[in-house]
Amino acid sequence: MVKVQHIRKSQFITTFGPGSIIETTEGPRVILRPDIGLFNEHNRETLGISPKKLEISHDRMSQGYLRGARVFELPSNAELEVPQNYVIYRTRPFPEWSLCPKHGILYHQSYGCPKCREELNRELKNKGYSDEEREREIKWRLREQGRKQAIRFILACPKGHMGDISWPYEVHKNSSKPCNHNNSWFEWIRKGPSLSDVVIRCPECKASVTLKEIYQRPHSCPSTYLERNEKPGETKKCEEKAYVIQRQASNLYVPEIVTLFTVPPRATTLHKILERDHIKGALRVLVDPDGTALEDREGFLKRLERVLTTAELTELESYDWDDVRQIILDIINDSREIPTTPYELFKEEFESFIMASEKGFPPVKSNIKKDKVLFYVNRNNVRTVYDENGVGFRVTPIEKLHTVMVLKGYRRFVGKPGDSDDSLLEADLVSVGFKEGDTEWYPGVQLFGEGVFITFRDPQQLWEYARRKSKEHYDRWFSAFTAKGRGYPDHLFKDPSTKFELHPAFVFWHTLSHMLIRAISVDSGYSAASIRERVYVKIDDPNHPEGGVILYTAQPNADGTLGGLISLVRKFEKILNRAYDFLYSCSNDPLCIEQEFRFTLDAPTMVNGAACYACTLISETSCEHRNMWLDRHVPVEWMEGLE
Repeated sequence: MVKVQHIRKSQFITTFGPGSIIETTEGPRVILRPDIGLFNEHNRETLGISPKKLEISHDRMSQGYLRGARVFELPSNAELEVPQNYVIYRTRPFPEWSLCPKHGILYHQSYGCPKCREELNRELKNKGYSDEEREREIKWRLREQGRKQAIRFILACPKGHMGDISWPYEVHKNSSKPCNHNNSWFEWIRKGPSLSDVVIRCPECKASVTLKEIYQRPHSCPSTYLERNEKPGETKKCEEKAYVIQRQASNLYVPEIVTLFTVPPRATTLHKILERDHIKGALRVLVDPDGTALEDREGFLKRLERVLTTAELTELESYDWDDVRQIILDIINDSREIPTTPYELFKEEFESFIMASEKGFPPVKSNIKKDKVLFYVNRNNVRTVYDENGVGFRVTPIEKLHTVMVLKGYRRFVGKPGDSDDSLLEADLVSVGFKEGDTEWYPGVQLFGEGVFITFRDPQQLWEYARRKSKEHYDRWFSAFTAKGRGYPDHLFKDPSTKFELHPAFVFWHTLSHMLIRAISVDSGYSAASIRERVYVKIDDPNHPEGGVILYTAQPNADGTLGGLISLVRKFEKILNRAYDFLYSCSNDPLCIEQEFRFTLDAPTMVNGAACYACTLISETSCEHRNMWLDRHVPVEWMEGLE
């Protein structure tokens, strides 16, 4: 019987994407690339699925961030109307070597543990099984057992390749005499708790090697991307060295995730339907630029039946026809240039949030109802909150928020054990995208929720800080920014072309954001891990920075959350004061506060100033920047300047 393990759609993007190893009740398995695991020939025929049918419509993501590539969302069993035990996404067993803890045998799964084989043979023989039945049953049981006992140690290289350790080669590497052993199993002798106490020995010639020797030296790369179903020897040899790593290590699979919000003015459910490429093309055929065809409402709806589903047509008909006309004309006459860099895309979001905090969305004059928008701000609920220094913050509750999260690829940060700074290891980005025809596709997920946008009431608050004479820590970060972050690996930054994370305005808002998340987790029912952040800076003129932060919570397949986060706006003074307390005090002080950011062109290794897990660092699921570019000194220096 085929075993099924369910995961959430969001987990596929954040944790168990293509190229990762998932631990199942039947043993570890590699998640295959979507064109192999999901859109294989069998699923296309039986389920009728394709990337186009599962597309997420989001122009800013597809045309901006992904430069023309498109996004699909994984379906659930319920959405495909198939039983819960039906396998819709296939995986691949890995590793192929296993360890029998009962007999201390390291064996290849195709062979099985020889001592377990002998025991099973005796047991089945006593039960009266024939030779043929015995062999079939033993083969099946050993295969199931082998997958559950898979070895913890594998090989991986910084280019993303992954594979089994060549145990026969490692055992016989230094042996001078020939050996006739079949190399399908070895003795695993454990004498103590350390790696040097584990000996792998050939039962025939007694050649041996310790696990420490294998672990500490580089190896030939297996040269296989297992998520593409590649097999050893079938691919071009990789010249990189591979290293032994535990299959559950967090640095074995680091996903590269991009996230964008749906922001005004294109933030209605009708935009989501009509902005898909094939529908947008049909609209341009059906409607002339001046909208004459839209005068005949019934006739136009009749023609749309060819491209829209019944549910989509019902949604369109629920809108006021004047709003439908305007939305369609906006789409077919769209001449805007969608930004293509993360900095410009984030700046566009920031400016949209500023506008919404001042005017609200949808506009008062619009007939569009709240349940028809993916972004909702009631301008009457926006508050100005003053801190203990009299500085005003504009706090905007965003009652409805829609975001698209896309998995672009992954990196494997593997290197020689004992490297001094693993955070700066170079690792290639391995794409999880695939092509269908001329279109490239990436997996994504839609999330719905709520958020709180915080920015200064007066943008000049940071300008004044930048003009002060006494701003030692501000200047240190600014010098790194003006040096264009030379020496830092590009993979550390969202936008390597600007490296905006090095600007002290970003460090200020990023550090304050983490403190606010900690404060909210104390004063509300939300855990810090359930709140996410997006930090914004506008530094077209680096000496006149603006910025802000949105703290949000979101989940898939829902109209939104229950309002617990936006309800905190009415007591935001208390949250802000608590965040300031966290800035000034840390249980690791004075060690934490004495840590200062320093930048050198020759060997930049520092990604943080005064920041540690006791005060500033938060869950990796909350921080978009892997807990980098943080420094308590920057906001503290700003506050002391105010006093």
